Amino acid sequence: MVVGIIALLIGILIPTAQAVRHRSFVTQCAAHLQQLGQATRMYVLENGSLPRTRYEPGMQIVAGTGAGVADPFAADGPRANDITAAIHLLRKAQRLQTDLFVCPFSDSDMAVAETVDARLQSNFSDYRRNLGYSFATPYFESSRPVRVTRLLGASFVLAADINPGFAGLGDNAALPTIESRGRELRMANSVNHNKDGQNVLFGDGHVEWTSTAFTGPLDDNIYTNRRGETWAGPVDDLDAVLLPTDD
Repeated sequence: MVVGIIALLIGILIPTAQAVRHRSFVTQCAAHLQQLGQATRMYVLENGSLPRTRYEPGMQIVAGTGAGVADPFAADGPRANDITAAIHLLRKAQRLQTDLFVCPFSDSDMAVAETVDARLQSNFSDYRRNLGYSFATPYFESSRPVRVTRLLGASFVLAADINPGFAGLGDNAALPTIESRGRELRMANSVNHNKDGQNVLFGDGHVEWTSTAFTGPLDDNIYTNRRGETWAGPVDDLDAVLLPTDD
């Protein structure tokens, strides 16, 4: 009888403790994004645009190039339209601590903060390990400027938990539609929180927990552009596409 009661209590307490732990990690993750948001807002106000390195309209978005070069704009530095180099430029310009870029509740035991001095490189050493968040792609398909007031608006999505991409089990950022339900809808959720949802940072600095990736300015998928493409630039000022993916 006593053993049965103890087993029952354990069965109740363990899930409760896990839920409390998860909520704590979600809160810590949101705090990371809020600090990254403050830094991004400062960069935008000082420079008039989102951070970005070399830009060539119409070219493919890439990631992880040119890490060993100190100057992010050097010819032998990051390739044009490198999204992680743009994020690293934010780290360098705002002198940010590297642990801010790692979600406390990442599903990967391999997630670690960057250790190399920002002054010595132009990109993360291994963005798949050093980045737990995806950021608004500053490499638009056309070269027209985006208004600063737009970037800092309450509906503009600046960053969120890492884009799930396509490679992981149950991951497909582009498959669901806004009408999807259940398991299919979860396929577009970040892996950082067991596919339950993601923290999303908006241009005015506030962070929201969302259970679906369809939380862009027009309720579009924040992990693809409006054509359903991931490794591509936004098609217009109202489009939201956060990169890199975790593939």
